[in-house]
Formats: sequence, structure tokens, C-alpha cells
Amino acid sequence: MDFAKKPELFVGKACIRTLDDKNRISLPARFRTQLERSQKEYDTVYVFCAPHRKELNIYTYDGWLEFAQPKIDAVENPKDRIAFSNRIYSLLDDQTVDSQGRLKLDKDFLKAIGVDRTVQISGNGRNLLITAAKEETNPFDIDEKTADFIDSLYF
Repeated sequence: MDFAKKPELFVGKACIRTLDDKNRISLPARFRTQLERSQKEYDTVYVFCAPHRKELNIYTYDGWLEFAQPKIDAVENPKDRIAFSNRIYSLLDDQTVDSQGRLKLDKDFLKAIGVDRTVQISGNGRNLLITAAKEETNPFDIDEKTADFIDSLYF
């Protein structure tokens, strides 16, 4: 992985998408461009299922390695590291963005996070976040934890 490269950042407000009959989502253009750029270099993007958090995370190749490899390497016992790595990779699916800007999502992953047909997709810094669509909320109505984080940026 070339850490000298400019990192891909996925930021932007959330949008709602409906899955088609083949469990594909049409990616917003602002996110699609970044994934296609990575895909040209590595032929894949990664979809990671975090069932306990009820979310899917979409990573570029470099983004996935930057996220996962340090966590795997931190497991000291080699036998435990292999088991941990196998478990992590069992929750990963490699996919490609098709020529129409759609990404196919694994039906078992969708079931694990409680998605039927409608998802919310948003930029989450180093990855895209996919969750079950929520009722529309005011993005400026923030909780105390978020307010504390924003305040920490200034003080």
C-alpha cells in the first residue's frame, strides 16, 4: 500500500437508495468516482458487514488495508491472529462497481443488518456507510456526544 498517496475521503450528506431486484444500489456520483478510481487500480472494492452495528462499510482497497491490517497485526498470538483474520475476512465481500455505477450487495449481509429494499448511504470518512433507511431526520439535530466532539475541535 502506498501511504504517500492522497487518501480517499468519503464525505457528504446521507441519501436514500432503493435496491433493485438483484440487490444492487446506485451509488451517488460523488462516491462512485472515488470507488471507480480505486477499482481501476485494484479491480475491486470491499464490502464489510458489521452485523452487531447493523451496517455495511464500503472500502477502497487501500482504505480496507489501512482499516483492517493494523487490527489484525495487533493480535499477538499467531494462532489467535489467524483465527481473528479468518473471522474478519468471512465478513468481507469483494465487489465491483458496474458501468452504470451500481454495486451489488450480498443478500446475507443485507439480512444481517436488517435491510429489506431501502438503504441509507453516507460518507463516513475513509469508507461509505450503508444502513437500513431511517425516517427522515434533521441532520443538524445532534446528540450530546456529537456536540462534545465538535466542541473538541475548537477548544
